[in-house]
Amino acid sequence: MTRYLPLLAKRTTELTSGMSEQAWGVIKQLSADEQERAEAEAVEKARRDMVARIRSAEMKGQSETRLAIATKMLRRNIPIDDICELTGLSSEEVSALVHNADFD
Repeated sequence: MTRYLPLLAKRTTELTSGMSEQAWGVIKQLSADEQERAEAEAVEKARRDMVARIRSAEMKGQSETRLAIATKMLRRNIPIDDICELTGLSSEEVSALVHNADFD
């Protein structure tokens, strides 16, 4: 039994150092995973921001289009109620067009 003690001690040291290396490997991997996670979150945030900017631009474009159509309808003397119904604009928005536009 005593003759196996040096072998057992050597094997324990090998296992322990291997475990330390393995633990260090896990720590490195977790750090890399945290970095990858942070990078992925940054990419996802940038994607969401871009989608929000696109949606905002689309809404602005739709609004400008409705106002341009309403202006043309006003020039053709189409009743404000009809313009509101067809464009989805409020009567206040159409009235503002009447006061701000030159219909001569």
